[in-house]
Amino acid sequence: RDEEGDSGEIMGWLFGGYTKEDISQMEESADIDGLLKATEEIDYTKDIAKGGILVATVEALGRIGGERAIEKLIWFLGGGYWPHRMAAAKALGNLKVTRAAKPLYDALEEEIARELEPRIEYIGALGKIGNEEAIDLLIRALGIQEDEIYGRSASIVAGIHTAAEKELNKIPGGKERLSQRLKIVKTALGGDEDDNTKKSNTGSGGDDKFTKLKELKEMLSEGLIDDDEFKQMKKEILGK
Repeated sequence: RDEEGDSGEIMGWLFGGYTKEDISQMEESADIDGLLKATEEIDYTKDIAKGGILVATVEALGRIGGERAIEKLIWFLGGGYWPHRMAAAKALGNLKVTRAAKPLYDALEEEIARELEPRIEYIGALGKIGNEEAIDLLIRALGIQEDEIYGRSASIVAGIHTAAEKELNKIPGGKERLSQRLKIVKTALGGDEDDNTKKSNTGSGGDDKFTKLKELKEMLSEGLIDDDEFKQMKKEILGK
């Protein structure tokens, strides 16, 4: 199993020295206990450099499925390094675990990696789940903004928005929700059916502004837009 011989093998087992063959055998025998034990014993901080044995373990749990495996997969959305979180998200999406929708969205918002890949996987998993809650969360993802703390550059944010739109267009009912959101946003900004958005309403009457602000507040309370979008649109309406 390793170049150190028998003593190395024994030490390897003592310190979580699993191989991909070990993981494969446990998967073949549906050894959930063994796989769960491996997730506890493998050092995730050294896993990627050693070939991703823990990634393989997470993937095996996803293929076996079942309640205990799902619990661990959801746990991994907030643990390990991003390849581990990514593997867990893919598995949960393939299993269409509806209760994983919110944890997947939380993972999307809280991901700190500089890479786009894990975020794409979270969004893809929401698309595979495809229920009403998943659609709501994908709509919400369209409002995610840049944030240095969470490694969200302009290109990362653009990738998130593109991926969310792509998934919404694939889900039954998602395309309609996406169109509805765009229409409401244009209306709130003073646009019309032909997408002629006014720059501001500075010269228009107070009642018009009040109505648009009221509509905007309703959009915020219904989760169609987030706080940042609300503030930006409010400025547009007030002409500031």
